[in-house]
This record gives sequence, C-alpha cells and structure tokens, in this order.
Amino acid sequence: MGTPTDPEVGDRHIDARALDYLVDLTPRELRGLRKEQPGIEEVLMELVAHQTAWGGKGGITEEEFVAFTTMNERIAQLDRFLAPLAKLAEMVAETRHHLADKRERQIAMIAASVERRGKEHPEVLARYAKTRAYRSAAAKKGWKTRRRNAEAGQHAGPDAAQASGSS
Repeated sequence: MGTPTDPEVGDRHIDARALDYLVDLTPRELRGLRKEQPGIEEVLMELVAHQTAWGGKGGITEEEFVAFTTMNERIAQLDRFLAPLAKLAEMVAETRHHLADKRERQIAMIAASVERRGKEHPEVLARYAKTRAYRSAAAKKGWKTRRRNAEAGQHAGPDAAQASGSS
C-alpha cells in the first residue's frame, strides 16, 4: 500500500492537502481547454534535454522553463492521485448502495413483522403505517408500470407488435 500523500489503488486514507493548487472549474470554464496530444512524452523529453544548451537561443527564458517544469511536476502528482481517488469514490458509492439495500431489506422485514403482530395488536399497525406504506411502495410502482405497459400493448395494435419484433 502507498502512503496518504502518495496513494495506491485501494487505499482508504488519501491526503491531498499538498495539492494546494487544485481548482474547481465550472463546465463552462472547462470548454475550450486544450488537451494533451499524442506525442506529449517526446515533446517533454525534448524540451528538458535541450533547455540548457539551446533554450536561450530558442527564446525560452529561465522563468518560462521553471513554470513549465512546475506544471509537469504538478501533472505527475495529480496523475498519481487519480486512480486511487477514483477507486475510493467507487468503493464509497458501492458501499452506500450495499448498505441502502441492507436497510431496505431490514425495513421490509420490520414491516412484515408489524403486519404479523398487528393481527394480535391492531393498534400497532397505525403506529407503523408509514413504514408499511414505504415497504409496499416499490411493489405498487412495479404493478402500476406492468399494468400501464400491458394497456399500452393492447392499444398499440398489430403494427406495434410487428415493429417490436413479435408476431
């Protein structure tokens, strides 16, 4: 595993505080930005290799070259963070989906238990009416969708059946 400031894919502790140059651009600001082209590696090597002997003759000032090398270092640093951050975001999203699924299943079990106990204690049903309705909402939505699709199929006629590939 990597370190928080030099993470590897799968790391859960990532420290990006050193990236004090991060920007947060709007979609509009992203439009028109130039992207790296094929061959960038060769260009970078050429610029570095020739700066000392030829940079001045080519009109490349020391200040420009320092800014250029700083950009290269920052891009390399950002590249080291991209995959670990993407994996961490993926893991967070997947864990949230997993936990939400478990919670939904738990709600269904609780509602079913309330339904069973409600036969002996009817006053319990009113206390958990929202939980019972919530549990049934997905089933009701699915039933309505199936009914609507079936009705649409009946009203579509034979041309719609042929268009969809059935005969």
